[in-house]
Amino acid sequence: MDERGIDPSEPDRLLREGDLVIDAVDVTERPGLAAKLALHRACCRLRLRVITAYDVASTQYVELYDYTRVRRPLRGRVGSGELEPLRVLRALVPLHALPEEIFMVLEDRRRHPDDGWPQLAMTSGLLGPLAVAYVLRLLDGRPVRRSVRVDVLDVVRPPAHRLLHRRRRDVDLLPEAPWSVSAWNATRLWSGRAEQMFGAE
Repeated sequence: MDERGIDPSEPDRLLREGDLVIDAVDVTERPGLAAKLALHRACCRLRLRVITAYDVASTQYVELYDYTRVRRPLRGRVGSGELEPLRVLRALVPLHALPEEIFMVLEDRRRHPDDGWPQLAMTSGLLGPLAVAYVLRLLDGRPVRRSVRVDVLDVVRPPAHRLLHRRRRDVDLLPEAPWSVSAWNATRLWSGRAEQMFGAE
């Protein structure tokens, strides 16, 4: 194990031809974000496949970047030199992946921008089994989904409660929603330009 991790100045140091990379780099702070962007640029250049994941409240969101086919790091969603964590997260995590619980966190983050991000152990623990499932199928040459969203709390809710919870979340995502973050400010970065998220998918 290399305890130095990813160095943005030399991200190729740990990479070899044919590697399957699991990207669990934290993106809530600028140093981690710089390492993540450098890692994806290097993997794109070397035509590697990268499994990346994000903990969002009770939800684990996993996405595969297959750089044997994709020609732009992170599919071109993040502009060159962009290191503002919330803007990058808006660009990389789609609205449909957000659980309702994250909206109050975002509102609190807007009021107290210097506070840290909370993390649930039950959510971060999901990365392991999901990554292993991806790795087993990819190494066996079998198809996988481009992205997977697993909400731990949603899994254990009874069907009626699950439906109600999802409807509440969908209402929160409307532009006229009463909470002031208004669906991550309803914008995302795409190919270096701001674009409305509603209707963009």
